[in-house]
Amino acid sequence: MASLTINPPPAKRLKTSATNNNNTSSTIKTISLVPFIDDFINTMYDKLSSNNGSNGELTPENKKNVLERIESIIHLKVIKQQNKRCINTVVKHDFSKLPGIDDICVKTIIPYLGNDGQALMNMFGNTTKRFLTVPTIRDVYNSNISNCYRNILNRLNNRYKTEFPQGTPLVCACEAGRFEDVKLFITCMKGINNMTLREHVNRFGEDSNGVSVEWTPLMAAAWGEHFQIVKYLIEQCEADPNIANSVGLNALHIAAEYNRTNTELIQLLLTHMSLDSINKKDDGGETPLDSCYDCHSPLRQEIIDLIRSKGGKANKYDANGNDVALGNGDLNVERHAVFTGSDIEVVREALTKIDDINEVINFETVLDLTYFYNNSPLRQEIIDLIRSKGGKANYFDANGRDVGPGNGDLYD
Repeated sequence: MASLTINPPPAKRLKTSATNNNNTSSTIKTISLVPFIDDFINTMYDKLSSNNGSNGELTPENKKNVLERIESIIHLKVIKQQNKRCINTVVKHDFSKLPGIDDICVKTIIPYLGNDGQALMNMFGNTTKRFLTVPTIRDVYNSNISNCYRNILNRLNNRYKTEFPQGTPLVCACEAGRFEDVKLFITCMKGINNMTLREHVNRFGEDSNGVSVEWTPLMAAAWGEHFQIVKYLIEQCEADPNIANSVGLNALHIAAEYNRTNTELIQLLLTHMSLDSINKKDDGGETPLDSCYDCHSPLRQEIIDLIRSKGGKANKYDANGNDVALGNGDLNVERHAVFTGSDIEVVREALTKIDDINEVINFETVLDLTYFYNNSPLRQEIIDLIRSKGGKANYFDANGRDVGPGNGDLYD
């Protein structure tokens, strides 16, 4: 590029040059087909030749390389605009380590290229990440990248909406165990930047059947026993297993009821859950442990033991797995301690912590429960203690006879 000397150029120098070799002459003529291109090149040359500001330290060779690079970028834009190949080769120079380039890019190159993603990628593709720290460059770059991610996400969503018209695409991908699709969804969602990743992965949606009960992607993956997806969502995507839907279900409720092959997934959930969430009651009053007691998994007892080892309690089962009705399980510590007690002092202490000794839960008071479920040698002594504290029964009269619900001495 003999015409790109380091001496101050005359106005419109590139238009009038006739001393270049054939390739360079052809290049200049091609550029001249587009209005204002020559002004742009000359303006850039003036900036590079200035001894003022951040660009004055550039050496003559560096300036020449930058101009060649700029000229190459313009050729790419011209080729794209004219939809034909204007030159056989494109000069490529890496000017990522040159001083003063950031300011040039911000003030001139970026405004010229605008939102031309292809030109931007050609410009920055072989340079360092230093350019992406410049706000203007970063914003334009991110805008183009976001558009790419948005297009991919739209195509992915359309594919899932065709396959699962009633479902939410990401939820359906997790439900089906399509790990690669899940990662692609997440990558695109991160790239768009209209919401935080945490907000994306913890949104409620519908499964492939379009059921009305909301599921997060994590809940769907837990239902399908897709351990790697659950692990990915929790450890890399900020999925929160403590979240419960509108009917009180969390991921542990679902896994405890439906997992059949191993306990690895449940162990992972328990590790990332608070004790309150482990013992969360759904709208039916059941904790995840209750859900496990009610299931028919071949791993039922193993899962029960695992949940209990992490502090899990049941709302309708006692510590021995007996169904004692909702509200009477070992989750309700004091009430449970009274009617299952075998130590009179423990029972006496528990009674002091019960606000309403005659509260009826599922038609039963704590005295009814003691009549029904306490088989210890101290059963009668505990009954007498409860009655001495004003305890009454819904099923039993003052003499301990079962007279049916609503007929006990609670109503005398």
